[in-house]
Amino acid sequence: LRDLLERFGMPGVMYGDRTGIAVRNDKHWTREEELEGRQLPPQFGQMLEELGIRYIAAGSPQAKGRIERLWRTLQDRLLKELALHRITVVADAEAFLPGFIERFNKRFACAPRGAKPSWQKPPRDHDRTLACRYRRVVSRDNVVTLPGVTLQLPPGAYRRSHQGRRVEVRELLDGRLLVLYRGVILLERPAPEGAFTLIPRDARSVARCATHQDLVVQGTRSTTKKRGPKKELDQMARAHRPSQDHRWRKPFTRKLAASQRLKGGDRITAE
Repeated sequence: LRDLLERFGMPGVMYGDRTGIAVRNDKHWTREEELEGRQLPPQFGQMLEELGIRYIAAGSPQAKGRIERLWRTLQDRLLKELALHRITVVADAEAFLPGFIERFNKRFACAPRGAKPSWQKPPRDHDRTLACRYRRVVSRDNVVTLPGVTLQLPPGAYRRSHQGRRVEVRELLDGRLLVLYRGVILLERPAPEGAFTLIPRDARSVARCATHQDLVVQGTRSTTKKRGPKKELDQMARAHRPSQDHRWRKPFTRKLAASQRLKGGDRITAE
């Protein structure tokens, strides 16, 4: 989406299938969504809403047939082009791809009816829109936390605290972190040095990205290994088992129940 905005501009409508990246397909409603009367879209859907791009979710498989045929054509032609140029390395393939796309579009593209483009100029701060978004509540010590990150907010006007406020934390494509409250930036942390790859900030992603020092904090990853199902079954087999003459192993009969009651001092009356 960033490359599309920077190269062509901002489209008015995007057409796709009912992918969970852009639309909500679940039936869960939060209290805020019930009061608002609509489900909050996923993060990519929120980016489109903020940019003013309408998303049309296709309701039939025929609507996606054209693009699926294009993928099939590209997968066939691209492999043959790479083989003809003897490209076997991913870096060389990525360098070859822009020229291939340009030649493919020049040969097979259809001229539009209207020469005037419909692309709109994207906003200047569109880089702030393209980000992973997290809703957080400011703690008593004026701190907002994410998995692997602790952000200390500066005091507000007249040195007021932001305690209890529901803020939105955004992590941009370049690694910058923004804390916003009602559209106002409370804190902006610069991007980390070196290469950065944006991933969702959850516990699993933080543990997987051990190479990124900005994403992993000492002590957040557990050093204990997960026990597999075989080990758990072995432990269950080694558990304490009752002896053969234990009463749990004896079959239940009325005589046995009567004898147990007699031993306990209960009286049995026969009709």
